[in-house]
Amino acid sequence: MEHVKKSIPGLFAAVLLVLALLRSSPLADYFVAGTFLAWAAYLVIANHTYWTDRIMRWQDKRKQRKQEKARNQESPMRPVTPAPLPSLEAEAALNQLEKRITELLQLAFPKASWEWDCESPQDLAVLGGHGQILLQGAGEFGRADILLDADAGLKFRLLQSISLWDIIHRAAPVEMPAEVQPAQEEENADVQAWYDLQGSPELLKVITELNAQGYKTARISESGEISTENNGAVQMQSRLAGFPKMKYWEKLVEIFAAENVRASIENGQLCLGWG
Repeated sequence: MEHVKKSIPGLFAAVLLVLALLRSSPLADYFVAGTFLAWAAYLVIANHTYWTDRIMRWQDKRKQRKQEKARNQESPMRPVTPAPLPSLEAEAALNQLEKRITELLQLAFPKASWEWDCESPQDLAVLGGHGQILLQGAGEFGRADILLDADAGLKFRLLQSISLWDIIHRAAPVEMPAEVQPAQEEENADVQAWYDLQGSPELLKVITELNAQGYKTARISESGEISTENNGAVQMQSRLAGFPKMKYWEKLVEIFAAENVRASIENGQLCLGWG
């Protein structure tokens, strides 16, 4: 419409010029009409782009309305994508772990059974870590910790201090031949079993608490009492049930060294250091 506004003064000037020159001529009216026709033709040509744009906008709006109407008529329900199934490798790892747990448990309790008591057993089987199981038919034991390290090493920790080898011997239908399990090897296995099943989780808890209090060393007596020293004053912190006798402490020193805990035997006590 900008062309209309700009051309009106020119139209008036052309009409006045025609009237001034041809006012006495019988053709004056025709010239005036011709001036208006020329002005109209100019507007049509000048505004061709404007009308084209208007038509295209109208067509676009009409197309958008049709698309919105089609979308509104579609069902709002969308297909539910099923959760991905676990991979065959993960299932195989979980089955293998469950088999190992069952075999180890039934060495001590042939009629025992168990079930998972953790959020994602499959993640434990694939990635390793810590989980728990509930036990049935395992005597006094109702729960156990399962620890699977990065090398797929399995540790089976019951919540009692009794030796796993003692349980296996009592449950076995016949005595094991002496030559199959030498006395020293069996004693070392008993110490390792005590550490795996009872000592490690209790010591980890005590050392964590002592470290938070600023202690870096502790002493363990043969009775299992854990004590610390502060400005010459000895304070008992906790007690380990079933702590091995002093004759087995050399084996304990080796076990602690493997766990990056400094250990030595001094004045009838087992001295530990960390940090």
